[in-house]
Amino acid sequence: MPPGKRQQSNAMLYGLVICIFLTIIAIACAVVFYIKAEEYKTNAATVQKDLDELVNASELRNLGKLVGNKQAGESWVSLMVGYHDQAVAMITGGVAPGTSAEVKHQSLRGQLDSVVTLAGKHIVITDPNTIGLVPIVQKLQVELANSLDAAEALRGELSQLQAKFDDAITTQAEERETLTAEKQRLQAKVDEIQSRYDDLEKLLLQTADERVQTLALQLDEVRGRLDQTNQTLAGTQSDLGKAETQLKNARERLFVVSPPPDANTPAYRPDGKVILVDDLANVVHLDFGSDDRAYKGLTLAVYDRGAAITRDTKPKAEIEVFDIYKNYCAAKITSGSRKRPIMTDDLVANLIWDRGQINVFTVTGDFDLDGDGKTDPGAAEKIRGLVARWGGKAVETVSADTDFIIIGNTPFVPKRPTFDELELEPALQQYYDDAMRRLEEYKQTQSLAKTLWIPVFKYETFLDFIGYNSQIKRPGAF
Repeated sequence: MPPGKRQQSNAMLYGLVICIFLTIIAIACAVVFYIKAEEYKTNAATVQKDLDELVNASELRNLGKLVGNKQAGESWVSLMVGYHDQAVAMITGGVAPGTSAEVKHQSLRGQLDSVVTLAGKHIVITDPNTIGLVPIVQKLQVELANSLDAAEALRGELSQLQAKFDDAITTQAEERETLTAEKQRLQAKVDEIQSRYDDLEKLLLQTADERVQTLALQLDEVRGRLDQTNQTLAGTQSDLGKAETQLKNARERLFVVSPPPDANTPAYRPDGKVILVDDLANVVHLDFGSDDRAYKGLTLAVYDRGAAITRDTKPKAEIEVFDIYKNYCAAKITSGSRKRPIMTDDLVANLIWDRGQINVFTVTGDFDLDGDGKTDPGAAEKIRGLVARWGGKAVETVSADTDFIIIGNTPFVPKRPTFDELELEPALQQYYDDAMRRLEEYKQTQSLAKTLWIPVFKYETFLDFIGYNSQIKRPGAF
């Protein structure tokens, strides 16, 4: 064969061989691909089956909504396990154990059953299978609050019972002391009676002459003590008379040199003045307020400015405080005259009230409060109440601390009841004794007023000085 054709034949042979080789390789690749495809198909079916067991299609589509947001590189299962472990930790109060979710659930269920059983002793659980831990805690919280309220109420009752018990103990101790004192008093009386009984027994055992002699000796002894007492009393009265005479002479000599001050001067000092007059509103403003112990309802008498207030000075008007501020107050005009209108700087006064001190009053005598000509029972006590209402202090007896005396009419004393009258009405003796006691107190008060230089005011003058004359017949005036 020529060389040219031989080379062409070899090339064709090489091409054929290459085609066959490539065909074999393609067939082998197709077989391998088919085998791998079948393997992948089998694996995909297995994975799909496992995925269907793990989550269905609907859950898979809403996995983010059902589980939540996960971090990159974190699986949904690990996220759910983490949430489950956190829930276990919050419920049990410790770290979740490294066991399966089923084991953790069973453990939690057992603990929850124990909690339900324990809680059932304190709260009502209708269905243990549907009750949750949070409702149990809420019900227990309500029960705890009720228990605390009940405990607080019991503590209050216990405190009240303890206070009553302490009062009972104190009362018992006081009663014991009272009974002990009464027992001692009765024992002393029994001893005295026993002593008298013994003396009488001895006297009865004596003969008539001996009894006469004993009684005569006792009578002489009593007469001796009485004579000695009379001598001492006579000497004391003589010394007292001399002292009173000396005191009277000394006063007379002193009054020649320096006349005595007017005892009523403290009563004539004004308590304030008018700083503003509102004629349209019938209101005045005064220069004292709450800092000066002023109060609503205080009545005052109004006097002309620049004029001295004396016993014979009659007020031009009467006012009553109705509004109070720190340094001034407002008062309505309760009585007055257009001929003598209230002016700025007019003086105001109330005998009872004083911005700087509490005045002490003594009330004595009989009083006709409403001016009907009849003595009113309990009138003195009503006047004392009026004094106390306006910030003064009323006392029964006169002392050096007494500032003013309000005196009424001389107490009426009936004639001494006869024996026949007392047989018919025994209470007449008590009535007579009370009247005599009041008369003696009346006289003693007048005497002490002169001795202690205490201002004395009749009832009508007293009403003028407190600005209350126009309201005396008003209901509720006392």
